[in-house]
Amino acid sequence: MIKMKSEEAEHSFIFSFVQITDTHCLEKYKKLPYSLARTFFRFGRSSFHWRDSANSFSILQNTIAYVNQKIKPNFLIHTGDLTEQGKLSDLKTTRELLAKLICPHYSLMGDNDGEAHSHSNFNRSNYLKVFGQRRYSFDCQGWHIVILSVYPDDAELNWLRRDLSENAARPIIFATHHLIVGNFALWFVEKCLRIKLFMPRAGEVLKILKNCPNVKLVLSGHCHSNFRREKDGVNFVSTAALVEVPHRFTLFRIYQNKITMTLFTAHTAKDVFNRRLFSF
Repeated sequence: MIKMKSEEAEHSFIFSFVQITDTHCLEKYKKLPYSLARTFFRFGRSSFHWRDSANSFSILQNTIAYVNQKIKPNFLIHTGDLTEQGKLSDLKTTRELLAKLICPHYSLMGDNDGEAHSHSNFNRSNYLKVFGQRRYSFDCQGWHIVILSVYPDDAELNWLRRDLSENAARPIIFATHHLIVGNFALWFVEKCLRIKLFMPRAGEVLKILKNCPNVKLVLSGHCHSNFRREKDGVNFVSTAALVEVPHRFTLFRIYQNKITMTLFTAHTAKDVFNRRLFSF
């Protein structure tokens, strides 16, 4: 069960973590700085915004400073598209900024991080040169967290099956880049506007997750819009792109019998983040 943030017993949680996603960091951008990114498309409860690429690195830097000073989570997960074009220099700078976090940080590869390689050749990408791996898992306070990058192949799906099976007794959080489930608005965007939002092998991944009853939370990015859906007892949550205005990230607090979510928002790259509740 996931509940929205309230003022109750903030310090009684087991652990907390932050999700950021879709920073699309890009050094060479010729537009004027601090241009406001406005909503350009809205469908139902989903809205899509222009990205503030001119300030992509400063947005990430300001977010990291805020997380360090105000939130101090147990760890941070970046759910992909760290960079806009997968360039080696952009990936290295992004890694240097993430290294300024005072908590452990975990990232995964998004489609934009693959440079010009097709998904069948992602093993040659700059992302692996800088961040080293596409899939892995770790533990925190009795919970198991699984990280799987974009476009998983057969070997990675077999690894996922084994990893979940070996940790089936623990509550599990699964993080990836593309959506695995969605709603009508997201389906409409993919089918009618031909914007790929869903993982190509989403059905296979969903079946694997369903075979592990202790999967509690599935995180994703990519769709650049806040989204939450409960399906078969699992909560699927996607956080909006940090690079777009309003700049947003999510704080999760894990309690004994629930998970709470708090959305943090800044309206320009220079603003301080304001705490807001999710309003799906």
